Parts: sequence; C-alpha cells; structure tokens
Amino acid sequence: MKLKFFTFILLGSISVSLNAASFNCAKARVSLEKTICTDTQLNAVDEKMGNLYIQLRQSLGKTAVKQLRETQRHWLKQRTKICSSEDSACLLNFYYERISALKLRQCLNLQQVIDSATSGTVIQLEETTCRYTEALRITGKENLTIEGKGDVWIIVDDINDDVIKIQNSQRVFLKNIKARHQTPLEGFNCEGSVVSMFNSQQIWLTRCELNGSGSVGVHADASSEIVVNQCYIHHNTLAAFWLDDSDSIAIHNNTITENGSTIYGLKAGNIRMTDNIIGNNKGEMGWSSPFSREIMEE
Repeated sequence: MKLKFFTFILLGSISVSLNAASFNCAKARVSLEKTICTDTQLNAVDEKMGNLYIQLRQSLGKTAVKQLRETQRHWLKQRTKICSSEDSACLLNFYYERISALKLRQCLNLQQVIDSATSGTVIQLEETTCRYTEALRITGKENLTIEGKGDVWIIVDDINDDVIKIQNSQRVFLKNIKARHQTPLEGFNCEGSVVSMFNSQQIWLTRCELNGSGSVGVHADASSEIVVNQCYIHHNTLAAFWLDDSDSIAIHNNTITENGSTIYGLKAGNIRMTDNIIGNNKGEMGWSSPFSREIMEE
C-alpha cells in the first residue's frame, strides 16, 4: 500500500539527523549548549523535547501557542537557574519533566487535531498514555493516519462508550495504537467496543493492541474494505470481531486469544482470514443469519 502527499500534523517526533540537538551544535557557544551536544543522553532528550514542543506548537491556536511559548521560556530559565552546565543528572531530570508535560498537552489536544485534520494528514503520537472520559471520535474524515511511536495507549473511562469511534469516514489508518477502557467488566454487559466503525470504508488497523476492555475488539457496522493485520486482540467479553452488514474484510497475521468468541456476524460477507494465531476463545464463530450459518457449516 503506497501513500503519497501527506500533510503532517506532528504530535510526536520526526526523523532528524543523528547527534542533532534542538539547536545547531556547530554554533554552540555557551557551556550548557556544549554539554548537551557532547552528552549522548542529553542530546537525545533535548532533541525529543524540542521536536515535541515545535510540533505541538504547530497544532495549536494562537492563544494556546502563546501560553505554550510562555511555559517553554519559563522552563528554559529554570533549567539554567537550577542546573549547572556540568550537572547532567539535574539536566536530565529537568528534560524528563518537561517531556512529560508536553506529552500530556499532546493528549489534551488530540481530539481537536483530529477534528481539524484535512485529507492526507498524518498524526504521530510520541510514547504516552492518553486517558479520556469518552470515545476518541474520527468523523467525516478522508485519508487520515494516526500512528503511535513506541507504546501509545488510548484509554477511555466510560465503559458504555467505544474507545475509538470511526464514523462516515474513508481511508482511515490506525498504526501501532493500543486501546482499552480504564476499568473493564469481567463479563459481557453490552458495554462499548474498543474500535468501532460505522458507514466507513477502507479502514486499516495494523500493529494495534485491542485489549479486552469492551464487549468487542473490532465492531464494523455498514462498513467495507477493512484490513486488520499484525494486531493483538484479546480478552473481549463478546467477540474479537462483530461484523454487522459489512463486507470485504481481511483479517491477516493477528493474534486473537481469550475472547468470548472469534467472530460474531450479522449479515457479514466476503471475509478472508489468513495466518492468524487463534486460541482460547470461548466460541470460534457465531452467525445470526441462517444462510451464514449454513455456509460456515455451523
């Protein structure tokens, strides 16, 4: 699958040259800058912090950018005031605290960034855990990618809501995202799904973990051309997949274990399952349509 001409709204790090801090080391003059350029750990965290700051700034409105700039300036002053240029341990702690604060802002801003995304947008998330009271919604979007760098968790408090909800969208790609509810139920009680899609086409989930937090790992309703590959789908109380009035679904090279069942189908068709590891699901397949049951030999 080849994707071209993406506009990047970057909430995580982008690729930069090795040994490059957030400033030009060739122009380093003061001792603090020289320490950052020569210390491998400081160089890495300075680069990471700088990228997070710049990319977050690009996604904010004018008022929020002003506030972000003020907090960054305050942090820089405090770094110089509290840590000497030779105290690497102090400097590292300062950087770790700032990176954590920027990651928190990244999470708080994510729904807004999704809502304002245009066709071709790629949203990259640095390793973090984002917790919300309700579902993260992708509505009316075309050609949108959300990609995690490292362990990126999306966690939702409301057990009756989905974790990620895709509606009326086309060509939405979720890559390396881990998702669950905050407090899963032990048994099926009509709670929300982990990833749901309604009236959507060309949805790709890859390298994701859908962790047993809801009734269903992937719920497709009136949707088509869905690809799920290299995902870990486990401990969902009803089924790993609930397919309702949906077709053209490819489920390839996933690990699907410890779910209420593998697939629960309502008028689902053209499903292809290949090279999956499937085990310890209470029921393998469930189909409500008599014709589906006949074809699936149940």
